[in-house]
Amino acid sequence: MSDTLTFFAQPYDISACGFYFASLDEYNSKYKSNVNSYGQPIEEYEIQYINGSKAETELFAITSLEQMHIPQYFKLADQITNDHDVIAFSIAVNDLHKKIDADTNLDDFNDEIIIHYADTYKDLAEQFIDDGLLGDIPQHLQNYIDADAYANDLKCDYFQADVMGETVFYMSC
Repeated sequence: MSDTLTFFAQPYDISACGFYFASLDEYNSKYKSNVNSYGQPIEEYEIQYINGSKAETELFAITSLEQMHIPQYFKLADQITNDHDVIAFSIAVNDLHKKIDADTNLDDFNDEIIIHYADTYKDLAEQFIDDGLLGDIPQHLQNYIDADAYANDLKCDYFQADVMGETVFYMSC
């Protein structure tokens, strides 16, 4: 988790004040001690995202964080090791409509999704050609490869997604 991760718990009770928190322990502590102007405990809050890394922001959007999902959010946020994990998780949930529950881990879907980073299908095709995915192409034949046609063919197997400001292409296994 980043040092800047911050949430605000806005009570639905208009006679109460909300509070900022950055961890599950801090949330639980403040939740237990927060009361309204009549001294009654507050039970329901709207959770507002204030600040965090790009990955934490995306994770917040994926999980549609509500009060009952706070423990799950922090469990997942603790698992963030790189942006790739969150990108794969975002694609799995948002594009492939995978369900998440309390037992879901951030990398549960990494083996099911192949992700490539490129700006366009043509860039992806050129990347594949340069990496030798079409095999060893003799120098005298390289001018005859139509990257636009190959890019068009890739649209059958790869889908484009924009996640965390990155354009990625993915294939579901």
